[in-house]
Amino acid sequence: MTESRTLLELTTQIKETIMGGMPLDYWVVAETSDLRTNASGHCYLEFIQYDAERRYAQAKIRGVIWASTYIRMKEYFFRETGQQLASGMQVMVRVRVQFHQSYGISLVVNNIDPTYTLGDAARRRKEILKKLTLSGVIDDNKTLELPYILKRIAVISSASAAGYGDFVNQLNTNPMGYAFDITLYQAMMQGGKVEETVTDALEHILDSGIPYDIVVLIRGGGASSDLSDFDNYNLALACAQYPIPIMVGIGHERDETVLDFVAAVRVKTPTAAAAYLIDRMDQASSQLESLADQLRFKSQDTIQLSKQIVQDYSSLIPRLANEKIHLAKQRLQSTNQYLMSQVRKVITEGHERLLREEQHLKYLPERYITNGRITLDSTEQRLGYQAERLLTKYRNHLDMVAQRLDDSSPQRALERGYTLTLQDGKVVKDFNSLPPGTTITTRWLKGERESKLL
Repeated sequence: MTESRTLLELTTQIKETIMGGMPLDYWVVAETSDLRTNASGHCYLEFIQYDAERRYAQAKIRGVIWASTYIRMKEYFFRETGQQLASGMQVMVRVRVQFHQSYGISLVVNNIDPTYTLGDAARRRKEILKKLTLSGVIDDNKTLELPYILKRIAVISSASAAGYGDFVNQLNTNPMGYAFDITLYQAMMQGGKVEETVTDALEHILDSGIPYDIVVLIRGGGASSDLSDFDNYNLALACAQYPIPIMVGIGHERDETVLDFVAAVRVKTPTAAAAYLIDRMDQASSQLESLADQLRFKSQDTIQLSKQIVQDYSSLIPRLANEKIHLAKQRLQSTNQYLMSQVRKVITEGHERLLREEQHLKYLPERYITNGRITLDSTEQRLGYQAERLLTKYRNHLDMVAQRLDDSSPQRALERGYTLTLQDGKVVKDFNSLPPGTTITTRWLKGERESKLL
C-alpha cells in the first residue's frame, strides 16, 4: 500500500518544489483583469493571455501587489504614462512565483515597465489606422467641405461633463454676440459603453432630419487611460464614413486618439472647439463686410462720376451730354453684372454642396450593412467561445463523476485491503441474519475461501 500523507504535508512538498525550482524573479507580459484594492492597500488582480483572436484565455493566474510596493508602483506608472493602472491593460511586470498552502499559486509583483504599456497603446492605435487606411475610408470625413457659416451645431457629450459646460458657455458669451443653434446628443464619455452610446448619438443626429452644419464630439480632461475607449475601430469607422463634418475635441493638449486622425477638424480641448467655431464666424463676418464695402464703394464711385459728368458738361450740346450719360449707364450696368455674377456663384456653390451630400447619402445603406456584418461576425465568435467553455465544463464534471464511481467500486475496496463476504454470490450486509450452518465465501484481492457458520 502506498504511503499516505496529510494534505498539509503534500502542499508543503509542492511549495518546496516550486520555490526551489523557480527561485528567481521573471519579467512577464500579460493583460490585467479584475484589478481591485482592499482596505489594507494590497492590490489583487489576474494576469491573462488570450489567443490571437481573443476568443478564449490561453493562460490565467492570480497576482498580488503588496501595499508597500503598490503605492510606489502606481505613482511611477501614472507619472510615466499619464494613465492609472487598471484592468484591460497590456503590461510587462517583474514577478516572483509564490505558492501558499491555503491560497494556491500566485505571482507577487515587485516592478513594472511603463514603456511597454505605452508602446502597446501606440501599436494598437497604429493597427486601427492601418486597417482604416486599407479599407479606403480614413479620409472620407476630412474631405467633406465645411459650410461657409457654422451655425447649426450637434454636440455629442455628457450633459454633466465640465467640458461641455465650458464649450456652451464660451459660445453663448462670445464678444461679438454670434448666435449658435446648439443641440446636445448625450453619450457616455468613459467606461465600457463609449462605442455604443456615441454610435447611437451619431445615428440619432441623422434621424433627426435637421441639416446640421457640423457635429462636435467633445470630452474634457481626465486620466489618459479613460481616453482609450476612443481608440476603437468600430467608432472610428463610423466617424470616418459620417456624411456630416465632425470636429473632435477630446482631453488635454498632450492627448491623442484614433478619432483625431479621421475627423474633418481636430482640436485639443472643448474650449478650443468653441474658439474654432467663433473664429470661423469671425472670418465669415469679415468676408461679408468686405464684400459689402466693395459694393458700397462701387455704387458711390458711380454716383459721383455721374454728378461730375452732369456738372462738367451741362453747358455742352445735348449730344455730348447724352454720350456721358450713356457712359454712366454702362458703368452702372457693369456693377449690376458683377453683383449678379456673385449671386450666381453663391447659388452654384450651394447646389454643388447639395449634390455632394446627396452622393454621400447614397452610400449610407452599404456602410450600415458593412457595420452590421462586422457585428454579426463578432457575435458568432463570442458564441463559439461560450459553447467551447460549456463543453469543457461538462467534460470535467463527467470525468470527476467517473473517477468517484471508480473509487467506490468493490475492486478498489479489495485493493485497499478490505474483504467481501458473500452468500450465494450476494454481499452479506447483516451477519445476524445468517443461521448456523450457513456456508459463506470470503473474498480477498487475491483468492477466496469458503467457511461454515457454527
